[in-house]
Amino acid sequence: MFLLWNLPVIKQTSRTSFRVNPATGKQSGAESSNQLAALDLKTEGSLTWIVGGTSGEDEPALAGAFFLGPPLPLQGELYAIAELDGEIRLCVLDAANGSLKWQQQLAHVDSRVIALDKSRRLAGATPSFADGVLICPTSAGAIVAVDISARTLLWGYTYKNSNMGRGYSLNRTPFGTPPPDKQQWIDA
Repeated sequence: MFLLWNLPVIKQTSRTSFRVNPATGKQSGAESSNQLAALDLKTEGSLTWIVGGTSGEDEPALAGAFFLGPPLPLQGELYAIAELDGEIRLCVLDAANGSLKWQQQLAHVDSRVIALDKSRRLAGATPSFADGVLICPTSAGAIVAVDISARTLLWGYTYKNSNMGRGYSLNRTPFGTPPPDKQQWIDA
């Protein structure tokens, strides 16, 4: 079983809750990394491996990664979407030990860094797979398709969301405010 671990929640009370440290250029006030863990169900859920966090744990190349959602297990590999160093990346891990097999840059996040974007932290961006193509939502205004056999980008689609930074449904209605007399569904 694979799951996100150590996922701190942002409790933002005002726009000034987060500050940028001029010495480092990094945000303070929220964690900008989390971890991806593997549990062995045969041994009652004992921890098999863990990656991410500040040190990277079992995979140092993933130090500082923020996994945007649970991974997609496929043919002995895990396909996870993570933000690392201002980029959203597809990270392909060995399911047995958590080692990074390869990665592909999907998007730049510019000002929408994960430490400041509460809705992206909780959106749950997990890839989908069909016919050799991996569809990767970024939760940052783009969807990207990757050919996993060639390890290349096939296409990208950007969508306009004038209210980036807040949680919105497909009809651009804020979470918790359903349209009158209508049911709705929400997607990352």
